[in-house]
Amino acid sequence: MSFWKQKAENIKTNNEIYRILSGGGEIDGLCELPVSDIRNDFEMVFKSWSISKNVFQKENQYFELMLTKQFVRVDCYGVEIQYLNAIIDIMLKYDCPFYDASIDIRFN
Repeated sequence: MSFWKQKAENIKTNNEIYRILSGGGEIDGLCELPVSDIRNDFEMVFKSWSISKNVFQKENQYFELMLTKQFVRVDCYGVEIQYLNAIIDIMLKYDCPFYDASIDIRFN
């Protein structure tokens, strides 16, 4: 699950943006994100989960959170739909729609 906020349209394809940001790059035309606020929201929403650095775990479900100033990626493993939706809701609060790299669709 990947998220970013664009301030300019058609700067690159969604897949190009995803690949650059996943590799640690930055892109002109994307907004800076309030990383500490986003992290705090994840910790609040998932406060009943065990949190170790960037890994959140509850029983057999876990996800790893990657945060940069332009990008949030959440790699999920066995996470139930209600929690996937909670992740999307957190990021929508910051005007960052969900991008699914496996099907190359950004849900604006």
